[in-house]
This record gives sequence, C-alpha cells and structure tokens, in this order.
Amino acid sequence: MKTESTISMTKSSDPLHRIGVYKTLEQVPDHSRLYNSATAFEGRDVWAEYVEHELSNPAQTVQYETELVEESWKEHMRQRGRHPALARPDDVESWFTGLIDRMQTKRAYNPYWVRLEDFYTYLLWHTEYPHSHHPPRMAAVQGGVTREVWEYKVSEWSI
Repeated sequence: MKTESTISMTKSSDPLHRIGVYKTLEQVPDHSRLYNSATAFEGRDVWAEYVEHELSNPAQTVQYETELVEESWKEHMRQRGRHPALARPDDVESWFTGLIDRMQTKRAYNPYWVRLEDFYTYLLWHTEYPHSHHPPRMAAVQGGVTREVWEYKVSEWSI
C-alpha cells in the first residue's frame, strides 16, 4: 500500500495529462466551442481583465514582458479574425511558429508561453468566461512548434 510519503506529487510532463476533459478541439461539443461566445466578447478587453486580476502590481520586467506578449498575441489574433480570448489550437501553433522564426525557444517559452498559458488557465478557472478547454495545451498535444516550446518548459522543471 502506498503511503503519503511514497506518492509522487509531481505534475505530468505530458500535456495530454494536463489538458482536462477535452484533448482535441474535435472532442469539444459544438455548444462549448469558443466561437459561440464571440458576440459576448465584442469590444471587451479580456486580456486587461486578466492582467488586473492576476498581475496586480507586477514587477517592472513582468509588466513590460506581459505588454509584449499582449501586443503580439492581440495582433496575431486580429490578423486571424478572432478575439484574443477565443483562440483555436491552430492559432496558437501559427503564433509560436512565427515567434520561433524570430527568437530562441527559451524566449518563446518565457514570457510568451508562460503568459499565454496563464491567460487561458485564468479563463478556465473563472466562471464569468465560457472556457471549457485550453487551446495552448491542445496545441502542445498536437505537436509542432508549440510542443517544442512545451518540451522546453518541461526541461526547465528539472533545473
């Protein structure tokens, strides 16, 4: 019998184990897909709501990097014709593909992955948002560049 002292309390390094009920966008029921909430988000700056709630009084570096991520993510999603809070996994993958073309994986991870993952985790855990799935983690499960960034994240855990 396992005792509390013998049970590992580490998180899985596999994004599939960290994603929740829906592992792919195809598994998300149509009524739970984020595009159904598009009108509720029109004119609403959900990123600012996230920053106000989660990052009150951040260090100057964190504030600066958060603004970099926000600007990049919002512009990417504007070009894709979607609200920044209503991403699909392919939006995340294309964004990270563009980032990796310009920077090292280490920089794409922190601050870009760190902040985007935190943003969608915030949306999942707050009932005022209709989020039932996590597009960045779904993108990591699918592979590609986003998976490479996820693997970098996991490698940082062992340091």
